[in-house]
Amino acid sequence: MMIKIAAQINDATHAFSQENCQSVLDLCIAPGGFADYALRQNFRCVVDGTSLPTSQGGHQMLLRTQGRSNVAITYTDITMHTVFLPAGASIPADSPDRDEFSKNSLRPLPKLWSYGLVICDGNRLRGHEHGMLRKWEPLRLTLSQLILGLTHVRPGGSMIVLLHGADHWDTVAMLYQFNKFSDINLFKPKAAHRNRSSFYLVANNIKPELAAPWVDHLKDCWYRATFGGEAGLGEHVDIDADLDVDVVLKEFGEKLIDMGTELWRIQKEALETWDWSGNLTWSNSGGAKEGGFVNKNRLGGGMADLAVRRNAAAV
Repeated sequence: MMIKIAAQINDATHAFSQENCQSVLDLCIAPGGFADYALRQNFRCVVDGTSLPTSQGGHQMLLRTQGRSNVAITYTDITMHTVFLPAGASIPADSPDRDEFSKNSLRPLPKLWSYGLVICDGNRLRGHEHGMLRKWEPLRLTLSQLILGLTHVRPGGSMIVLLHGADHWDTVAMLYQFNKFSDINLFKPKAAHRNRSSFYLVANNIKPELAAPWVDHLKDCWYRATFGGEAGLGEHVDIDADLDVDVVLKEFGEKLIDMGTELWRIQKEALETWDWSGNLTWSNSGGAKEGGFVNKNRLGGGMADLAVRRNAAAV
């Protein structure tokens, strides 16, 4: 399935171009479908990846690595590394995860160059455990992927980022930031994401030097999410607290509507033929539909709000 999705992304955005696939960093690589597709595009492609060990709840690796000197995978929890520390900061002595930080290795990543393509599609896994579990662990994982990705992508390179809810403020704010230093496209594969809010951000022609101030901000947010709060055990962080909604909509709302309309159309059509009992059903077009629950009350709400604001601004 992931190989098929990668092919669809490439057809729409050329993210897996021959140039980009000279070197690929796949964060949360397992089971390995995207990396496999990159190697099919260029069998000489250097692929470096990170994956949570299966002993900690990570996915089984299906990508063949034996006999491939151009493929290196580091099994590690990428949220638990000192590379995310802001300048001058250190791990608090009383952190319950202090030992985890000291033994967790990101090698060989620090020795390698910038990458033509960075893939950030990891999600928080239910079986993942460490010393201090936080309700905002998904945020810490997102921050970790973005920091590593934007630090290691080469100038002119691309990133593929899995996101949810193009009409949710935190997602809109992230797209707004990426739009400042890259050419962005949004893509929803019909095969696996048609009835969900999930989609892929594909950022091409990235300018890392323009992203650097935001990366510093993300590091500060990661530190607060990991060690902040009165007890020093982390706190929920609003990484977009400094953004003004009206400014974002004025500068980016029109483009967001243009990009998001196709995402919402695909999801709307899927939900219209959905069996809400959770069973398989057949659509009028004769295609099998998987059962499942989706909160369709969210669908299009943000788009409508943005459209109203856009029209009001034009008056």
